[in-house]
Amino acid sequence: MNSTYSKNIKRNKKIIKLIILICILLYLILMFIVIKNISSIQKKESKEKELINNYKELHKQIEVIDKQDNNNITDETYLNQNTIDKNTAHISDNNKQTISKSNNKGDCIIEIPDINLAKIVYTGKDRETHLENYELVTAADDMEYSQGGNYIICGHASRLYGHSLNRIKEITKGTEILITDNEKTDKYTVNKVYYSNMMDTDKYCRQNNKQEITIISCAKYISKESYIVIKAIPNN
Repeated sequence: MNSTYSKNIKRNKKIIKLIILICILLYLILMFIVIKNISSIQKKESKEKELINNYKELHKQIEVIDKQDNNNITDETYLNQNTIDKNTAHISDNNKQTISKSNNKGDCIIEIPDINLAKIVYTGKDRETHLENYELVTAADDMEYSQGGNYIICGHASRLYGHSLNRIKEITKGTEILITDNEKTDKYTVNKVYYSNMMDTDKYCRQNNKQEITIISCAKYISKESYIVIKAIPNN
């Protein structure tokens, strides 16, 4: 009997060890997946920041040339050295590292200095892919900032990656929002911040003629069904 009992103990120990090894292996696999995802998101974020910085620098150069044009300066040497094709000043991730609306690329840049946010807003038919990558998208695939009216921006609030709209709940009435398209930067001020059930957000995703910005994101810190809705009006 003692021999059988001893064998059972040894067998149970082996099983426990095997279970522990399996758990460790699963944990390592899970950590590898998480780290890989974080690394991928960070690389995309870094690339996006580079695109935004390049775009802003190009935009500044265009403003200088516009100013020179307005002053009727026709110095041939200056123009030869500094002339920029303004049609290339788009938001894009192509080899020129500019930002373009074509092929489901960026539509504009949104900046919220109070929460240290600067991101490209994507439109087009690949919006779901951008959203899965914790990037910001328009509420409809045919929505563009240049069309005017209620411009609706959607994105995830990701606590895992510390990325995207994870600080959106810090936005309050009076927060400034900057929208830069291919021609200028418009300033908006937040006038409403409230929460809504995700089943009711469809009414906030309808573009109208009223010039305003609407930002919608999940608010799981309130409840699984809650969305935060932020409205901003232009500074006049």
